[in-house]
Amino acid sequence: MMTNRKPVHGGNRERAETEKAALTGTTNFQGENIILAKTSQGICALLLQGEANALTAAELARLAGQTPRDVTRSIQRARLAGKPICASGAGYFLASDAAELARCVRGLDRRLREIRRTREALGDILQKTAGRESVKGWSDGE
Repeated sequence: MMTNRKPVHGGNRERAETEKAALTGTTNFQGENIILAKTSQGICALLLQGEANALTAAELARLAGQTPRDVTRSIQRARLAGKPICASGAGYFLASDAAELARCVRGLDRRLREIRRTREALGDILQKTAGRESVKGWSDGE
């Protein structure tokens, strides 16, 4: 469910300032300069609160000088360290409230169920084809 909320951090102006800081290697947060390292902390410094301010992995990669895969790894490390980083079709963002975090958790639960179903289906195929050199349809063009 999408809501029409104002960006928590001032929208495009804040994003432009964040991008400028990322490109120069520093940002100002609560009056202190922070060096943006190529770590999960650097990614967290780029994220804004609220889904309306989401950044895609490609945008974060460009800002942080990383690959999109490195960004997802950094986000995973930050989440495991306790950072409330959410994801949606719009990109990555810091949860602005418990409701956003709950939506993210529900989305992860749905993904886990789908992964489990896919894994079970592939496991069944493997059991049925054990001992065969190939599975019909894979190598014979069917």
